[in-house]
Amino acid sequence: MGGIGYRSDVDGLRAVAVGTVIANHAFERFCPGGFVGVDVFFVISGFLITAILVEETSTGTFSVTGFYARRVRRIFPALILVLAVVLVFGWLHMMPNELLSLARNVFASTLFSANLMLLSEVDYFDLAAKSKPLLHLWSLGVEEQFYLIWPLLLGALAAARLSARKAIVILSAISLAASIYLTRTHPAAAFYLPVSRAWELGTGACLVLFRAEILHQMRSRLSRELAGNLGILAIAAAAVVFNGKTPFPGAAAIVPVLGAALFISAPGSFASTVLSARPPVFIGLISYPLYLWHWPILVFSELFAMHPLSIRERAMCILASTLAATLTFLFVEKPIRRRPFAIPPLVGAMSAIAALGIAVIKADGFPYRIPQEIRQAAVVVPGRDFIRYGECHVSASDHAQLSPNCIEKNRKPLIAVWGDSTAGALAAGLYQLDDRLRPGIAQLTLNSCPPVLVDAGELPPDCVEANKDILARITRAKPDAVLLHAIWNLYWQEPIIGPTVRELQRAGIRTIIVGPVPIWEQPLPRLYAEYYAARRTVLPERTAQFLRPLLAEDGLRQTSNNLGVRFYSPHAVLCDPTGCLTRTSPELRDIVQSDFVHLTPSGAKFVAAKMVQDLGLRRDPDPQATETDQPRH
Repeated sequence: MGGIGYRSDVDGLRAVAVGTVIANHAFERFCPGGFVGVDVFFVISGFLITAILVEETSTGTFSVTGFYARRVRRIFPALILVLAVVLVFGWLHMMPNELLSLARNVFASTLFSANLMLLSEVDYFDLAAKSKPLLHLWSLGVEEQFYLIWPLLLGALAAARLSARKAIVILSAISLAASIYLTRTHPAAAFYLPVSRAWELGTGACLVLFRAEILHQMRSRLSRELAGNLGILAIAAAAVVFNGKTPFPGAAAIVPVLGAALFISAPGSFASTVLSARPPVFIGLISYPLYLWHWPILVFSELFAMHPLSIRERAMCILASTLAATLTFLFVEKPIRRRPFAIPPLVGAMSAIAALGIAVIKADGFPYRIPQEIRQAAVVVPGRDFIRYGECHVSASDHAQLSPNCIEKNRKPLIAVWGDSTAGALAAGLYQLDDRLRPGIAQLTLNSCPPVLVDAGELPPDCVEANKDILARITRAKPDAVLLHAIWNLYWQEPIIGPTVRELQRAGIRTIIVGPVPIWEQPLPRLYAEYYAARRTVLPERTAQFLRPLLAEDGLRQTSNNLGVRFYSPHAVLCDPTGCLTRTSPELRDIVQSDFVHLTPSGAKFVAAKMVQDLGLRRDPDPQATETDQPRH
């Protein structure tokens, strides 16, 4: 391996990488930044693959076909098995829209482009990330795209008699700059695109290309101890200190990447000795199938449980993942890896998986797998048009794009709806009321952005700035009432919502705080399917099961009283002591919510009709009233 030889401590580092990722997925509260394990994997991959290529090139044994044949034997066996199992479980237990999304990701994974598929699916109303069993395969896509290009790049540099060292340093620097820029401007692209991750693999490559200089710097025991131990500490610190709010990858990724590079550059350190022990080395050896198995097992286990998994249940999932990974390593990977004649069957099997993915896509998720009475609920998904997405409902960063048509200026009384996407659904319910009686509507709603004027909790960037703009629009429009509505979990306290209410009161505008809607433990359409699968009967119209506690309801009611404004509870409309409505009529197509929290058109209309009656917001019929500025859907 270019004179490097086998490094048991590098297998131990693989154990650290996969361990932090799994800890993040299963126990996020304790390891909020464990996603940096993927970046450690990238450094290891860049190091190992470049070492192999340098060695084979120097000995004249390099072959492009031989290189890719090894990749097929290394990657295909476990991946084929996991994709097949996931497809089977998806077929048996997923809603048509979920199976369709899964099939797209299965097909993309067979082409090692899952990262690009997932990037194309990034959408506020896309399936929740935690319900996608193949979400984690984005990193495999990035890695294999690197493997596809890397030997060709090194070969081209050698043929052109150009310095590979200079070229890789320059390309890595460009990639790092792109990563920092995209993380600020297009974070989803920065996360998924290989251009913003290539520098991490390039860092591993530089450990090989600059090996002589590194060995010179690490010639003393003290330097190796400092580098190796600081490297592991940097990875651990990133895993504990970083979290989902950390802009990533960008500059933050330098910490785990540099940590991995320091560790690899210092064999023989105390950390290296610890990670060369049998347990971490074994975990490192099974790290690839363990990475493949752990996420689908977590996702499907929560799907079957119909509730968020407890810590004990998640620990059992990780044990099951380790067992599955061990069996895959011993009985699938090892027997196939050294068999040159395995290439045609492996390619054929992967092609068959791809064909199955295409078949599911063409059949639109095979909706006829689901009984007719369940299918009515299963086809309900959150909708963009329903809440006037891109016109009156936008992201906070796009608040300037809110259309003037969002305020019905010539219709009285004028009711402004201000809040997050749940407020967008509430406004959509108002639009559906009888046109002779419904009030005028000013819809000014933002993704994940409650109507607050102070920075608090986990607000998205630009939320406060966007809300200041909305306040100015509302003040100019002078509505008869403002409905403040959001999920509210982190924002119900008086110091947070108080400034908004007081500004509206100063403007002489009647203010009503609308509490949260019920929050289900699983998307309600999924609950319909899983309930039927488990009990062969339809979920009741009203149930007290599968609901999360509404932590904000009582606190928000008290806050409203303290601020001297009316509090209105959609929860009270939809729920009573026996449970909450799951549909607004005996027909399953009238399901109340399309996911955990967003009201469907049927549910929104049901709540809006009761609300305008209770709050006295109905329009007085006037045949001579001007009907202008009607919403166009």
